[in-house]
Amino acid sequence: MLFRSSGIVSSLARPGGHLSGIQIRGSTPKLMEWLLKIVPDAKHVFVPVSFDTKAAGQSVFDLKEAAVQLGIQVTLAEVSNDKDIDSVLGDLPADADALVLLHSIKVFSNIDKIILKANETNIP
Repeated sequence: MLFRSSGIVSSLARPGGHLSGIQIRGSTPKLMEWLLKIVPDAKHVFVPVSFDTKAAGQSVFDLKEAAVQLGIQVTLAEVSNDKDIDSVLGDLPADADALVLLHSIKVFSNIDKIILKANETNIP
């Protein structure tokens, strides 16, 4: 691995307080395009998000821009802890066509709950 051979980190799993990941901005519009390939009639997406990283804010900005261009309504639900995840998933809009997950440590740390809800409501 490049990072290991460079000496920046000894392991990506245990970086020791050093660099452990990168974000490449620009993938969110493509995410929305792919969503429409999977769910062509999607008009409303539900987005649980925690602004726990700078990437989350950038991704929300990019998502909103892409959604406007594609004619998709976005419902954001901000979460800051595990109870918030349970609450926002309980308030999933009935007309939501899909769940969209952006760069968020808190959201992805609760991925099992999110997948369970998506399966229960039969939405991608």
